[in-house]
Amino acid sequence: MQWSHKQWLTHTKPEADMKLRQLGIPLQYSIEIDGGSGSEVDSNSSIRLSPEDRLSKGWRDKSPIHLMLHELAHVFFNKHIRKNHRVVDNPETRGLFGDLNKVYKRKPGPKKEQPFYYTKYAQSHPEEEFAEIFALYVEADGDMRKLRHHLRLEGKAARVYKQVEWMDRLIRSVAGSRRTRT
Repeated sequence: MQWSHKQWLTHTKPEADMKLRQLGIPLQYSIEIDGGSGSEVDSNSSIRLSPEDRLSKGWRDKSPIHLMLHELAHVFFNKHIRKNHRVVDNPETRGLFGDLNKVYKRKPGPKKEQPFYYTKYAQSHPEEEFAEIFALYVEADGDMRKLRHHLRLEGKAARVYKQVEWMDRLIRSVAGSRRTRT
């Protein structure tokens, strides 16, 4: 079914909000549909979605909820990670994602599917890799058995599963007692 951007947003936002709530992830954000090229998240937790992004080659293969959760990952990153030097500068974090403080400049050129990255898009910048792992984790409701099985079927390397384990620990530490899923 081909949905308009407004229909897509109407159906996807409640599902994303429910998944975040169940995992105890506190996020306040707003969404607007922008006619520009490229979706983005600003420092005020406002997500501007570009209709072109949802239809682009890289995103057509992803579920609508994945795209929404990917953009919400940037809100989460800005709120809980960007200025948290204990997380960003941690050797484990750097080993799994690279330099999250790196100036945002996407690597040009087409990407090939790699077992060391969850998606091709994750190769473009450490923050995009973070966003892809966050979206994967939340879309699977934080179910580590389901995630392990999925990654094995996808032929992903142990590095990707270690990123998911890291994300599980991070989200559990942020969620605390708000988490309703175990």
